[in-house]
Amino acid sequence: GFGKSVACNRLIGDERDVESLQEPENNEITFKVAEEGETESETSELSKCSKKVTMTLPSTEARSFVLTVVDTPGALDSSGGDAKYMSVMAEYFRASGGVNMFCLFFAYGGKNDQSYQTMLRTYEKFWGKSFWRQCVIVITKCDQCNMKRVSKGLPKTKLRIKTFLAEQMKVDHEIPMYEFGDENFEPSIKKMFTSLTDAQSVYVHKYTCGAVVSPIDELWTKIQQSMKKYGKLVQEL
Repeated sequence: GFGKSVACNRLIGDERDVESLQEPENNEITFKVAEEGETESETSELSKCSKKVTMTLPSTEARSFVLTVVDTPGALDSSGGDAKYMSVMAEYFRASGGVNMFCLFFAYGGKNDQSYQTMLRTYEKFWGKSFWRQCVIVITKCDQCNMKRVSKGLPKTKLRIKTFLAEQMKVDHEIPMYEFGDENFEPSIKKMFTSLTDAQSVYVHKYTCGAVVSPIDELWTKIQQSMKKYGKLVQEL
């Protein structure tokens, strides 16, 4: 649905058309993409890819950095295995040392229904309220072939997303927004990469994940608390 796997492929430099990225038997595709109209996500497990990026900007020296893109199963998007995937995510991100940028995906013309709100609240609980400061919004399906319609409706879409985040998610600051389409994704990628290397940008610094608590960690904590409680009762008896 939201086009996040297509965007992840674009970020690592894969410019093949969407139909090619949907080929189920192609093992060369890093981030699998669901076919149009498919209700189940192709992202059933955490996938990642790293590449070296070198940028040359006007009046600046070339900047190089290693980009690691991680495509995660969305909450409520992994066949009922949310606890399992949250545990895998917690283990991975704690080991990685942190995250520079969280990308939240909104489809152009799509609706922010109750299940999507629930997913974002799940992420907020998992990462912590301050994770919003490291977020960017990626608006997908802004395709070149529909650019006349998209250009006209994009300001309304951005306003709707901004209002949704402020009123429903209680986000108290503006989050950068980038448009992605089948062909017109390069300008947004350049802006995102620039923010990852700009010394004045919040995205230069990693959002540390040491405090992330997975469902398994949470369960173990509760078990330990219960053991202490009942162990104390047994001693008193």
